[in-house]
Amino acid sequence: MRLRFLAAIVSLGLLTATRVHADPIVLFNTFGPSDTFDLAGGHTVLADPANSTRFHQDIDTANAFRVPAASRLESVQLALSRVPQSGFPGGRQFVSVGQSADVFLLSDVAGTPGSLMESFHLASVANTPAIYTLMSPTRPMLSGGAQYWLAVSTGPDPTLIAWHSSGQPISGLVAQRSDNGPWAVTRLFGPFGVDAFRISGVGVAPTPEPSTLLLLVLSAVILARRGRKWSPRFE
Repeated sequence: MRLRFLAAIVSLGLLTATRVHADPIVLFNTFGPSDTFDLAGGHTVLADPANSTRFHQDIDTANAFRVPAASRLESVQLALSRVPQSGFPGGRQFVSVGQSADVFLLSDVAGTPGSLMESFHLASVANTPAIYTLMSPTRPMLSGGAQYWLAVSTGPDPTLIAWHSSGQPISGLVAQRSDNGPWAVTRLFGPFGVDAFRISGVGVAPTPEPSTLLLLVLSAVILARRGRKWSPRFE
C-alpha cells in the first residue's frame, strides 16, 4: 500500500510538471470585432525577380508579437490578398504571375526578426481579401513574455501580395526588408499601422527544475517512512 502511495505522489508530480491545457487559446490578436480588418490595403509583400519595376526585387514584411504565458503554437491566422496588377513610380505596371505565399514564425534578435522557428506555405492567395488559417505542423514552444515575429514572403514568380492592416487603433512593431537585406523596424500606430493576424496556442504549465522534482520525491519517501514508523500493528 505504501509503495502505491509513493508511486501515486511521484506520478502526480510528474503529471503536474508536464500539464498541458488542451483547448487552444488566443495568444495574440490584432483583428477587430468579428474578425474585421482594413479591406483597402496594407503592407506590401513583393517578388519581382526581373526587377521590372526598378523598385525592389523582393520585399518581405513581418509583425512583432508577444505571448502572455508559455504555450505551444497551434495556428496562425492572417488577412491577405493578391494584387493582380499595380502601378509603380515612373508609370511602370506590375502584373502578378504567381499566387503563392510563405509565412514564417521567427525568433527575435535584438528587436529584429531572427531565426526560423516554423514555416507555412499558401499555394493560392485570392485576389479578394480573406483570412487564412494555417495549422502548425511542429507546434514549437513559445516562451511567456518573449517577442516573436510573424513574416510573409512570396515568389519565386512575380507576385504582389497585400498583408492587410488591422484597422484598429493599436500600436506595434512592423519590419520590412528589401532584396534579403537587413530588416528595418518601425513602431506604427493607428488603423493603418500593424497588420491583421492572430496567434493561437495551447497553454503549458511551467516545468519544475530538476531540484524541485528531487525535493518532491524525497518528500514522498519521508511520508512513506513516517507511515511505516507510526502505523499500528494488529496480530
